[in-house]
Amino acid sequence: MANNDYDQYFTNLYDEHFKVVVKYLLRVVHDFSQAEDLAHDLFFKFYEKRIRIEGDSRRVLNYILKSAKNRALDHIRLENRRQEKYSRHIGEIAVVDDAFMAELENSYICGEIISTVKDVLLDFPERTRRIFMDIVEGKKLVDVSDELSMTRYMTKKDYQKVCRVMRERLSVYHD
Repeated sequence: MANNDYDQYFTNLYDEHFKVVVKYLLRVVHDFSQAEDLAHDLFFKFYEKRIRIEGDSRRVLNYILKSAKNRALDHIRLENRRQEKYSRHIGEIAVVDDAFMAELENSYICGEIISTVKDVLLDFPERTRRIFMDIVEGKKLVDVSDELSMTRYMTKKDYQKVCRVMRERLSVYHD
């Protein structure tokens, strides 16, 4: 059969039976979009495999509905297996002890603190960040001031400014 002949046959088959198949599948799966998806999949398989259904209109419709039913049952079985697998995993997760949950919460809080510190530092100019980092790493205020050719007063003021903003932004993590 030539491609054009089958394309015309398939178009007629689709136009004539698609809505009926969707209504039938809706009664089986109880979800309109799922019924439509299953119907589209069914007709796609017919087209892909070049299935031509011989016989009168009733026989053709019965064949299509039987195929739709099988496709829906396969889908339901697959979903049930997925749900069962999911339920097993949920049960396993529910057994997780409090220590793990506390560790997970602490990890989350640590991540939030690190992110906040980074954000605070990025809010300041490069020179102020360098002052803060050098002092935190153990350099003396005098040495940092000399390296940057700044007064000790201005160096200390910049450092204290970063510390104040850091304390304010991190206060949400204190008891």
